[in-house]
Amino acid sequence: MPLDFPSNPTNGQTYENFVYDNSITAWRNQGSPSGLAGQVVALDNKMGLKQIAPITVTAVTGTATFNSNGAVSFSGVTKISVDGVFTSRFRNYRIVITGSNTTNDQVKFKYRTGGTDTAASSYNYEVLSAASSSVASALVANNASSRIVYTTASTQFNILLDVINPQTSIPATYTCTSSSGSGYSSALELDGGDFSSTTSFDGISIFPQSGNMTGTMTVYGYND
Repeated sequence: MPLDFPSNPTNGQTYENFVYDNSITAWRNQGSPSGLAGQVVALDNKMGLKQIAPITVTAVTGTATFNSNGAVSFSGVTKISVDGVFTSRFRNYRIVITGSNTTNDQVKFKYRTGGTDTAASSYNYEVLSAASSSVASALVANNASSRIVYTTASTQFNILLDVINPQTSIPATYTCTSSSGSGYSSALELDGGDFSSTTSFDGISIFPQSGNMTGTMTVYGYND
């Protein structure tokens, strides 16, 4: 049975027969030597994704919870916010969201700093969408938020959102692949864009333009 290692460990933290070693950014057997000679557990090695537990999760209107690994569940929300997920430990992140909305409308996001959504109209993005046999595109500039999917009421949507450099001194960018609907009403969408100022962010809010959402969300850091 796989071990359920704690998220965001500190140097010297122990779990079962393992200790976290900052010099290799990984867990190793407590009986092995430190540094590169230590035995590394593949769950937290230099490749792949590391699940991140938020410091706080806030729901507007509905309810939200998260477990010790950081998986967030929400119900009936008009906005779900997670804080403390973007840190200096990772440069780039993947956010996986599955859910449904009560209306036909866009789902969007805003970055957060210190528990507050950004107020600046600095989001620029391109949308490429395909539904049935139709394909459409749109460019949006200097907006107050960015789009990640257009939902069909009460049918499932799936989102893979990559956030690039939210903590650095260069503008944060994102790419997002999503699907929604079912059968002949299925749709596929690709979105991407940037935040045109050099703000450092530590959280993100996801929200529908109208209606309320129910679903799950997990944040991962890309190991370099």
